[in-house]
Amino acid sequence: MKEHSNHKVICSYCGDEISSRGDLVTLLAYPQIVDAVHVRCYGEMSMTRMGGKLPLNSSGSIWIIIISDLICLCLFITRNYNFVFILVGCIAPFFRLLSWLMVERKIP
Repeated sequence: MKEHSNHKVICSYCGDEISSRGDLVTLLAYPQIVDAVHVRCYGEMSMTRMGGKLPLNSSGSIWIIIISDLICLCLFITRNYNFVFILVGCIAPFFRLLSWLMVERKIP
């Protein structure tokens, strides 16, 4: 198995290294797409900034993926196979995959 010890994930809020996945929160951000912050920094951000962002690597995002995919599947089946429902259903899993590829896999 390949080690990623030379790849560092830096918190965009405080600038310190994030050393464990338990301390990592990934957020959808512009322009870098996926933003990495510490759990404590995410708490501070949500208290100081307007509106909270849903973390991509949380259990809440997994539930959003499951629910949105089930709704899109039902609409796809009942609406004569409209392709747009497949695309909409792939948006949340796509961002979750990006989070893993860009940030989470770099942390042991």
